[in-house]
Amino acid sequence: MSPFYMAELPLRWRIGNLTGKMTAPILITAADDKQPSQVIMDSTGIAKWADQHSRSSTDNARLFPEGCEEEVDRWVQAVDQASSWLRQGLANAGVNNPAVTAALLPPGTSGLGALIGRNMVRMSFTRVVKKYGPEDSKADQDKVLRRDLLVTSMLLAVVQRAWCSR
Repeated sequence: MSPFYMAELPLRWRIGNLTGKMTAPILITAADDKQPSQVIMDSTGIAKWADQHSRSSTDNARLFPEGCEEEVDRWVQAVDQASSWLRQGLANAGVNNPAVTAALLPPGTSGLGALIGRNMVRMSFTRVVKKYGPEDSKADQDKVLRRDLLVTSMLLAVVQRAWCSR
């Protein structure tokens, strides 16, 4: 059993997820008269919850302006896919390339400290590879490249819209 699991156990118990994949961030909302406590385990879900519960009444201050939800979701998916692909590449490099693990050690680390440090860094990368392995469909490079074209066209549309509204 991983020592990480033991450290996560109280949180896992609280959110009702003792064995499944768990990532940060996690938001546990307070229960009130209208709604029971919620566990939100997705950064976009947390942002949407915060946006819905913000005290701001102006549309300009909203993270998800009304009518733009699909556009924002496309941006979020594009960033998720690119992040996933980069995370996968970095983690694999950290496991397979000693120069990557050595580069992450503090300057001047040598001897037993370097040996332990390299192994700890490699173990961390191995954990990431296992957690976000090949089954992570977001890590498909072709999807990311196609998404990059979509993101670029969306960015141009935003710039054009901002320019034209001057």
